Amino acid sequence: MVKMTDSDENDNEFQDEEIENGHISSSLSPTHHPNASSTDEDEEELVGDFNIDLPTSHKYLGKLDDVGGYTLFDDGEVETLLGIDTGTLVLPGFTLPLILENVQESSLMQLYLKKWKVFVLLCADFQKPQEYFDYGVTMEALEVCIKSGILSLKARGRQRCQIISEVKPMLEKRIQTVTVKILPEYRVTSPLIDTQLYTLKMRRPFLCEDYADIKSIRRYRKYHAAQFTYPFWLYEEHEVCYYVKHILEALTKCFHMEYVPKDPMTLSYWVVQNYLLRYEERLQLLKQRTVIARLRLEMQYLKDNRWILCHSCSLPVGEQQHIIALSKDGIQNNYVNPGGYVYETITVIEVKNYMLVGRPSKQFSWFPGYAWTIMQCRQCKVHLGWKFTSNSLTPNVFYGLARSCVIIANDQSNSLH
Repeated sequence: MVKMTDSDENDNEFQDEEIENGHISSSLSPTHHPNASSTDEDEEELVGDFNIDLPTSHKYLGKLDDVGGYTLFDDGEVETLLGIDTGTLVLPGFTLPLILENVQESSLMQLYLKKWKVFVLLCADFQKPQEYFDYGVTMEALEVCIKSGILSLKARGRQRCQIISEVKPMLEKRIQTVTVKILPEYRVTSPLIDTQLYTLKMRRPFLCEDYADIKSIRRYRKYHAAQFTYPFWLYEEHEVCYYVKHILEALTKCFHMEYVPKDPMTLSYWVVQNYLLRYEERLQLLKQRTVIARLRLEMQYLKDNRWILCHSCSLPVGEQQHIIALSKDGIQNNYVNPGGYVYETITVIEVKNYMLVGRPSKQFSWFPGYAWTIMQCRQCKVHLGWKFTSNSLTPNVFYGLARSCVIIANDQSNSLH
């Protein structure tokens, strides 16, 4: 197979104004979006290193009004909420941008947001695509704008939930009413902590938040564990900080660690949102009942090598070592185009086996200061994502691969030829 990284020839089959972030538009172009904040002419020139705080602000949506609030339901609480299927996955703590330009969807959501700010993100079941997965995430609307009947909003993931009502995907209806049960986040403490006498807990506690703390008191823990049947190493491997340590070490191979969280729960969600996991792996992690169960499974997934392939023909287009974080939330974030289609996008510094379509445009750019050009698979010509270029920012070039247009293959996968 020939590696093709220098495929910058353009196919001008479509006019630039007809193309909007990977879709050929029949009516709504970026410049016609009523709340769009930037065009090729009025984009302010940015210079130097790219500010990775900008993508999470989603300024391409224009000026949104802050609706405030922070809603957390009680563990086990049952609620009937509006559910939406965007074809993407958002974990607690991460952001989902939405544009609802369909009149029925927009009116329904506007009416709903007057009473509630929380809705549910639904996920297709990987085993039964005609059904929804039993688990989802509650989303809270943070900022909203309504112009010309089009609703634009930003929402933040809050809590995991279980779908307890019967609901099925419908092509003509992605918004439905669902009944959900809020799932608790069980925090697992040290397996040795409850075996200590109270007086010893006060003098030398076995509860450790950092693996370095375990090393400092390992001798005492070893003496204490000797009275039990199981070997000492087994207790050590049931400490949350044990998994945090090993996961952080594994992530250093591919990520700059400045923005990688150290808190166990936040880290467990960060890995699901950012690591190159297959869709079914991400859903399996979403359903795990405890932080330690999630971290343990993630540590297994991190041992595999990963590749990015074209979803249609399985031609390799990217590799794990080429991912780059162009957002403070990591390498994988959700963005929305003017037509309301949400893309979960993986940012990489190098791709292969692609061709470009159309001319570069800064209209409705998800990365301020960069112009985007549509990418297609060189072999089967399906949409892959976008090439982002800038003459004044660093990096000068990077690529955004649409997760819906690629598949992630690992050592156990049958997708890699």
